[in-house]
Amino acid sequence: MFSIISFIMIAVLLVEQKLDFVGKIADRFYVMEKGMIVSSGDIEEMNDQLILQYLAV
Repeated sequence: MFSIISFIMIAVLLVEQKLDFVGKIADRFYVMEKGMIVSSGDIEEMNDQLILQYLAV
């Protein structure tokens, strides 16, 4: 499936909380809080501090 998405060059919006899965397939990430984007970047830039600040329960 992922090679098909790359081949036909379409964008896919994925809303997911399983970060290990997201890290394997995403190129970029966006973190939203109260309807506003509070962080974004290349998936390699997502780090433990960001996860703890916005995504930890």
